[in-house]
Amino acid sequence: QFGASLRSSHLLAVADEDGYVTVTDTLGDDLPQSKQEEHQPRIRWAAHDNSIFDLTWSHGDEYLTTVSGDETVKIWSAETQQLAQSLRGHTGSIKTVSYKRDNESVLATAGRDGTIAFWDLRDRRQQQGQSKSAAAARASSSSPSSSPAASGGQFVKAIRCAHGGSNIAPTLRRKRQHTRNKPDKSSLKSVTTVLFLRADTNVLASSGSDGFVKFWDARNLKAPTHLVTLPQPASWARSYGIPSIAEDPSGTRLAVSAFNDSIYLYNCLRPERGPSQQVFTGHDVGSFYIKLAFSPDGSHLLSGSSDSNAYIWQADRPEDGPYAIKGHQGEVSGVSWCSGDFNKIATCSDDSTFRVWNVRHRRERAERARKIARPPTVRLYHSGGSEGSSHMYMNELVTSSPRQQTVGTHTLQTYIDCSGIDTPRGERRPNETRPQQYRNPTLDELWSRRDGDVDNK
Repeated sequence: QFGASLRSSHLLAVADEDGYVTVTDTLGDDLPQSKQEEHQPRIRWAAHDNSIFDLTWSHGDEYLTTVSGDETVKIWSAETQQLAQSLRGHTGSIKTVSYKRDNESVLATAGRDGTIAFWDLRDRRQQQGQSKSAAAARASSSSPSSSPAASGGQFVKAIRCAHGGSNIAPTLRRKRQHTRNKPDKSSLKSVTTVLFLRADTNVLASSGSDGFVKFWDARNLKAPTHLVTLPQPASWARSYGIPSIAEDPSGTRLAVSAFNDSIYLYNCLRPERGPSQQVFTGHDVGSFYIKLAFSPDGSHLLSGSSDSNAYIWQADRPEDGPYAIKGHQGEVSGVSWCSGDFNKIATCSDDSTFRVWNVRHRRERAERARKIARPPTVRLYHSGGSEGSSHMYMNELVTSSPRQQTVGTHTLQTYIDCSGIDTPRGERRPNETRPQQYRNPTLDELWSRRDGDVDNK
């Protein structure tokens, strides 16, 4: 994942199955290959004793938070790589973590135990301030993991069985004795993603293996409440698991990836209306590790895929299909789009590699293509009309001729039938071709769908 703030957006954090975290500086990617190493310092450290399933930067990029199969949440100093806090409370692998948009002292985690946990780091920092004497006494006795700054603790509140396979709001267990009646593990549904929204910073979105996306009101962390369960697409004959969700930078659209190899868009402000008619297809969702990401301006959508490719769609033109980014040799799971550089994206794969891609050349080609936004009336084919007659077309005086004519200085590409341009509506001759309608270039036309167009760094 790229850094959250613009000043650190060039920093790329990558976690692996061995529990290691690697931070790479991608700022020198435009330099010659011989000079890139000195501009790409790599920092790597052992963060967990098990696979790391998710990581995220704090809002100011001062801390890096990781969650793992060892059932712990760990918060690391990005500058010193020292463990700041270790949080315990889950009873299964933790799959996802998200910071509250307007308060980085509040975060939410969830995982395979079906529980969404809310953590308030302010309480822990207050406790640490009250126990400075105890910290000094124990600082020299053991490893950093045993110090108060790295000690574990219970979360503020837990929503058990948040995705229990039903769109009915789960119960919030307030009484301690109720925790003795643990639910059957066979009935638990994994929570795959939690995400604090931008439109309302008190709302948490969650997705699960039960095929539902739910919104939660987290204004009162000690008593979060269920707001709404997003309607499933009408085309579904059964529920499909939801591996990932992503919100666009404006906070108005929520992308939902499903196990039927489709991505759906919801309106974050009116989620009860269900998904829009726009459906993104063309990729392969074969596991719960496939992630989504929006471009910094929200104009494109990026997704991993189980077929060893990553895919990019235009957010407002899914019917054009995706562009495949090829190069990996295994399932592409994690994806990230740099917030400070539209041309830079990152992917990681089961082939044990992560790659940084530069889409600058496509961007330049797109900008050149947009210069022909003026209709390319460069070659006109007149199928009718008398010799020497003339009329105005696109503010140019065109002389009709049974032969092809060149008009203007643009590239000779488009053929247009102008024979009926002066014919009143309803008087068009039978079998006559209508004038061509102009439109903006599509993603397919701009990027040409050719392999190797993206520079792999």
